[in-house]
Amino acid sequence: HTHTPPGVSTGPAPDALAISAGYGHSLVLKRGGTMWSTGYNYYGQLGDGTKIHRTNFVEIKDMPGQ
Repeated sequence: HTHTPPGVSTGPAPDALAISAGYGHSLVLKRGGTMWSTGYNYYGQLGDGTKIHRTNFVEIKDMPGQ
């Protein structure tokens, strides 16, 4: 059983296998093999094919091995 305090969004984290954070961005590997990212994206580090900064998690498509 898990508890989420009121007003806190868990985003994609409830079924996270691994979480990684860089300078201004974060990545989450979920059960089932999907990868999600959020944060600054100056150099395309979010892996979503854009250079748009994200304040919500977006799924990374076309991951190698998918």
